[in-house]
Amino acid sequence: MLFGTPSTDAQAAVNVHISTGNSPSFVFNSAPSFIYLRSQGFSVSIGSPYDVVYYGNRYYIYHNGRWYRSSSYRGPWMIIVNNRLPYQIRRHRWEDIRRYRDIEYRKPDYRNNRYQLNDDNRRRAQEQRDEVNRRRVQGQQRQQEQQRSQPQQRQQEQQRSQPQQRQQEQQRSQPQQRQQEQQRSQPQQRQQEQQRSQPQQRQREQQRSQQQQQDKGADNRKAPDQQKQDGKSGDNQNERGKRN
Repeated sequence: MLFGTPSTDAQAAVNVHISTGNSPSFVFNSAPSFIYLRSQGFSVSIGSPYDVVYYGNRYYIYHNGRWYRSSSYRGPWMIIVNNRLPYQIRRHRWEDIRRYRDIEYRKPDYRNNRYQLNDDNRRRAQEQRDEVNRRRVQGQQRQQEQQRSQPQQRQQEQQRSQPQQRQQEQQRSQPQQRQQEQQRSQPQQRQQEQQRSQPQQRQREQQRSQQQQQDKGADNRKAPDQQKQDGKSGDNQNERGKRN
């Protein structure tokens, strides 16, 4: 079902990755070149490992007995049944399509005739529109991913910042805590100091009172002796007066 074998140099310009699973993908590293078949009304790629048909702003690839269609050569590609192929493609035999392409390719002006130029211009315009749409879709997808990931990012940031916040709060609260503890402990310390100092004060007061009592007792004992001495001195003075 292949339209032809491209040259080695042309194959190197396009890299196609084909996945044979339920969702195959044909990945082109560069846009394939096409030849417009004016009598048939569609274009066929040249220089690519697999032939691509371009018709009605759609790309068609035949691979392993199945047809695939896409709005862009970048994909995504969807499987379609044969009766859904455009009539312009189904009504020609593959051998005839290859022969038409080879004949057109041998013409010296196939690149410069107005049919080819118009087809190239339409395809480039379509590719530009597809590129704009693709970028818009990618931007929307990135925006949606960011919106979905923002709560997770916030949660992760909160989890990362919580130890730092706790450490900062502890550092800020430590002076306050020390001050509060000092304020709470000051009455207790005073009370404890008072309790410790009360026995000493009582002991000192008792010692002072005992000393005072001892001093009073000594004064009381000295008073009679002093009176006796005063009496003797008075008698002596009287005797002296009598003599005189």
